[in-house]
Amino acid sequence: MKPLSEIQSIPKIKLMLPSKDSGIARFKLKSSKHTQLVRVVFSWHSGFDVVQAMFKQGKRPTPEEVAEIKQRFFSDDEIPGCEEILHPENDLIVVIFRQHEVAHEK
Repeated sequence: MKPLSEIQSIPKIKLMLPSKDSGIARFKLKSSKHTQLVRVVFSWHSGFDVVQAMFKQGKRPTPEEVAEIKQRFFSDDEIPGCEEILHPENDLIVVIFRQHEVAHEK
C-alpha cells in the first residue's frame, strides 16, 4: 500500500484520524457517473494492507470505481484481492486487501 504521506497528497481526499498504520478517508469518485461519495477505512499492519470502501444503500460499485480506489491506495506493482460484503444496514463494503511478508521477531 502507498505510504501515508502519499495518501495525504491525493487531491480532494479528506483524511480523518490518520495514524502510523491506519486512517479514515472520504472522497468523491471521479469514475462514477453520479456523484458518489465513498468512505474508506485503510490500514497496514499484521501482515495485511486493507482498504474497506463503504457504499450506501447496497450500491454495487462499477469495475471502474473499484479500480479508482485501488489506484488511490495501492502502487501499480501491487495486485490486491477484492471482496464485496453486504452490511446488515444495506451498505455495501468493498474490501481490497494484499498480504505481505512480516518480519518475525526472534
